Amino acid sequence: MRKTLTSVAIALALGAGAAQAAPIVLPPASPIYFQFNNLEQVGPVNNIVVPGGSIDVTGDGIPDTPANEGNWGVFNISSMQNGAVATQNEDISGGPAFFFDDGATGGLEPFTQQGQVSGIFYGISLTSGTTATGGFIDIYWEDAADDDIIASDLNGTTFAPTERTAANKAGKFTDGTLVVRLQFKPGIITGDNFNTLSSDIDVTGTITGEGQAQFFADVVDINNDGKIDNADGAWAHALDGNWFHVDTDGDTVFGEAGEQRDLRFATFFNTLASWNGPGLVGLRSNDPGRAFTVAEPGMVSLLGLGLLGAGLNLRRRKRA
Repeated sequence: MRKTLTSVAIALALGAGAAQAAPIVLPPASPIYFQFNNLEQVGPVNNIVVPGGSIDVTGDGIPDTPANEGNWGVFNISSMQNGAVATQNEDISGGPAFFFDDGATGGLEPFTQQGQVSGIFYGISLTSGTTATGGFIDIYWEDAADDDIIASDLNGTTFAPTERTAANKAGKFTDGTLVVRLQFKPGIITGDNFNTLSSDIDVTGTITGEGQAQFFADVVDINNDGKIDNADGAWAHALDGNWFHVDTDGDTVFGEAGEQRDLRFATFFNTLASWNGPGLVGLRSNDPGRAFTVAEPGMVSLLGLGLLGAGLNLRRRKRA
């Protein structure tokens, strides 16, 4: 039996090692908490002209990113943490980091040269000074040998809005491997099945001090084959948790069919003058995100086969 169990352990270790090569594997069946650093623009009357016009990002033949939008931006993830459930189906708190952005030149052990996680959010249309609808987030992984985002990019000094070349492309923030696409979903406002984002201050007026915006998002079936799997990105299946419960129909029952969400975000933003433009307001923000991952089918199957083999071996030994 010891030999069989050892074989299982080796197989699992090899599987995990192969998956860890690039991109990093998210902890399975676990609450995770991650921190974003954002650079963004707000167009008070949806007057941000999208480079290249509208595109079909969900693969259904219908353009779903507007030619003009009210909010877009780029980001990197500074840390991903093994979190804990703070409130069931509602909130996840932080914890020890399993990933930490070490920058383009590496950092201190144990986080030296892990790589970088970055991306772009786009296609958001303002519906009022405090609400918006639509929106997507593309998240990319870059190996340690290729990561190139530095501190001056994140404060708006060396990376400019003009480096956005398409609806969902913006230079070094989108030049890695796409690991998941997320779509903003209603639920942040109870009883509202249209708006996907809510802000505590009016972004169409003069922004002073710190504001906060919140929203939910779901994993997108990129290839439109009716299922979420690795074909939709290396993190797609893991993040397809449906853990957060909302009440979009306002019947006071949370988490009914169509009222589960995969991720929750909270954005704390301040003005950023270097990203201002004609009729546009620049913002810099720090965004905690939360998700409850699910186990990869391959890992479950491998463990199941290993335990089955161990059981068969034990029965053989008992017969002997």
